[in-house]
Amino acid sequence: VFVVPPIYLGVSEGISFAGVILIGLSHVLAGPAIGPVIALFEKVHPTEPENNNGRLFAPFARIQVPRHVYRLLIASLILIPLSKSFTLVAIANSGESVSLSLYISLILRDLAGVIVVAGPGIAISSSVVRSLSAPAIREFMAVVVVTAILLTLIFSYGQNLPVAYLALLPLYWSATRLPVSLAVVHAVVTAFFTGLFSVWINTGPFTILDNSPFAQATAIQLFAIMCVLLSLVVSTTIQQHSALAAELEVLAATIPDALLVINRAGKAFPVNDVAKELVVEESDGEYEVRQLKEIDGALLNDSNKPGSRALRGETVEAMLLELADTPGEGADGDRRFYSVSASPMYLRGDTEAAHALMLYHDSTDEYWTLRQLQHAHDDARSLFEHAPQGVATLDDAGVIMQANRALGELIGVPAYQLQGRRLDEFSGEDDLTEQITTALEKPEMPVHTDCYFNTVDGHSRRVALTFRTTTGKGATPGPLLVNAVDITERQRLHELVSHLADHDALTGLMNRRRLESEFENIYSRSEHELSEGALLLIDLDNFKMVNDILGHRAGDELLVEFAALLRDCVRSSDVVGRLGGDEFVVVLPDTDHTGATAIGARIVETVQQQLENRPNVLRRVTASIGIVMFSEARERGMDPFILADQLLYDAKDSGRNRFAVLAPMHGDSQPP
Repeated sequence: VFVVPPIYLGVSEGISFAGVILIGLSHVLAGPAIGPVIALFEKVHPTEPENNNGRLFAPFARIQVPRHVYRLLIASLILIPLSKSFTLVAIANSGESVSLSLYISLILRDLAGVIVVAGPGIAISSSVVRSLSAPAIREFMAVVVVTAILLTLIFSYGQNLPVAYLALLPLYWSATRLPVSLAVVHAVVTAFFTGLFSVWINTGPFTILDNSPFAQATAIQLFAIMCVLLSLVVSTTIQQHSALAAELEVLAATIPDALLVINRAGKAFPVNDVAKELVVEESDGEYEVRQLKEIDGALLNDSNKPGSRALRGETVEAMLLELADTPGEGADGDRRFYSVSASPMYLRGDTEAAHALMLYHDSTDEYWTLRQLQHAHDDARSLFEHAPQGVATLDDAGVIMQANRALGELIGVPAYQLQGRRLDEFSGEDDLTEQITTALEKPEMPVHTDCYFNTVDGHSRRVALTFRTTTGKGATPGPLLVNAVDITERQRLHELVSHLADHDALTGLMNRRRLESEFENIYSRSEHELSEGALLLIDLDNFKMVNDILGHRAGDELLVEFAALLRDCVRSSDVVGRLGGDEFVVVLPDTDHTGATAIGARIVETVQQQLENRPNVLRRVTASIGIVMFSEARERGMDPFILADQLLYDAKDSGRNRFAVLAPMHGDSQPP
């Protein structure tokens, strides 16, 4: 491009070396330089991803849409006039005269070459439609024949009339109906025959006042450029629209949702097969949209229908509706629910929507799934609210987030008033705060604890608490769930049962089992600590006569009275118990011989004083006591109970109403 034409002109025309360089630059600018300029346009305003496919100039070596035609024309209009400036300088340096008409003719010549030759060539090589159908080829042959006939008539009978542009009509036909490759070939053929007829008859039907060769050449070049540009612009526009329509058809056919268009008359146009399930065909072959209703069963009026709202210019998004005419209504399995969206469609220049585009997404499965989830949520909420035990959720600071009715009743306030308050403020025990902290630190294990809750009415209730951290989103620890059970009555019953297991049911004193256990602990501790203590074994004298004469009820009352008397005679640290019948035991820890005999004497004296003025046989009831010091039992290696029992009988044998105790310095018993 740069070397051959300048060398030819230099040899044949004798142009100087400077002229050769200028003409070479002119040819480069008018040819190869157009490609990089188009590529520059593409980089400045990229419109689609590049796909080289092995081509050297793939970003610009294609004409598939009108934009590609425009950028080729603009690049040519920029570079060709610039290139012809170098040509004029070369001509002027050679001594030839230059003029504006020469400059214009040079520009039109190269512009015609680029548009008429390069344009169709690029369009054919980058055509989207590679294979041509037989009907398209037959139609192409027919339109070419019509064009040839039309050109023959134009150049034969309309030489002095501006009728040459009638030849553009067949071009428009082919551009709108044939593939781009056949349309541009038709344009090139038309331009060729036009130029051929113009040279043959030395004139043309262009109504040119100046019939000079320059004017005729200019008209022919302009006509050729118009032919090719018309064909390129119109055919690529049709191709672009057809490709877009084809893509939309494929998209509409492949999407699972129903897509349809309705007009202002309420007629529907199904876009894909799925949409045909949502329309009803009328007798005239047109379609209407099936009736919809709200989820609650209310039919939609005309103003609230998604299509009507879209025709008023509104955009409707995901409106959940139900088909109103579903067969077998009443059976949940036959009901169909759709998420309906609608958008207005405007024609160019219109301010009022002429159509509405509607999208129906079948949400039946999602609807029933949501219903099930809602029911599950409602059931869980109901279980939470109506649980017979107190339930609450705590945040990581131990603050109550939610609480149910039972917990509110347990504390004595409405449940909603518990929100925002710390759980441990209702209990004065530090252990509760520690348990909450432990449950938060170990979410994988439940934490159990019992504590007292202070109610608002001033009472204290025993509560069993269980803490367990729930699982939040992404398996992260969620709120702390606490279950509170009022065990106040159970605690009281437990304490009662424990008391009855260790205490005499009649007198409330310790029973034999508990008494022996307490004695063993005190006796062992005194031995370990080298401390003194005493065991008193007590028996009521003449008690059998009370039962025989006054009855067992009087005997029981006497036993209860005597138990109270014993409690009054000893210290709070002393242990008092009933072995059975009328036998009682008093254990005196940390007591010496003098203290033990003093208490024994007090018991004997108190019983006598309290009963001596009673009527009947009650005045004859007295107390006999055997007193054993711990140290004396250990010195003799005897069981204190056995030794005390012996002393008790010594007291009875000595006349009753007395106590017997071993003398400190010898083994004889010593009654008072």
